[in-house]
Amino acid sequence: MRGSAHAGRGPSGRARHGLAGAGPLRLGSAQGGLAAGTRVLDEGFTYGGLLMGLAALVLWIRLALRAFPSVETMIARYQDEFVVPEARSHGELGRIAACATAMALTFSAIGYAIPD
Repeated sequence: MRGSAHAGRGPSGRARHGLAGAGPLRLGSAQGGLAAGTRVLDEGFTYGGLLMGLAALVLWIRLALRAFPSVETMIARYQDEFVVPEARSHGELGRIAACATAMALTFSAIGYAIPD
């Protein structure tokens, strides 16, 4: 049958498509339907939560590094006692980091709650 016009066709004469012996796809079965959509949601939320968590970690590290005074400021403090420490506002970055952390926790929780 190799090389003939009927190659790739089953005994009934219909063309086979990759899944040998696979029956019709049913909604909610392991082969397709709702299970495939659930898997995409599960992986999207799980990995999205992990990526958001990494982004939040980077923001918190950046915020922690900005909280420490610079070397020039520390040297100036020791040379002149009357130097006013520089006032930095970290409110916006802290708010963004907190929101990213909350989103990462929410996405991860949803991703882990969806059954595989």
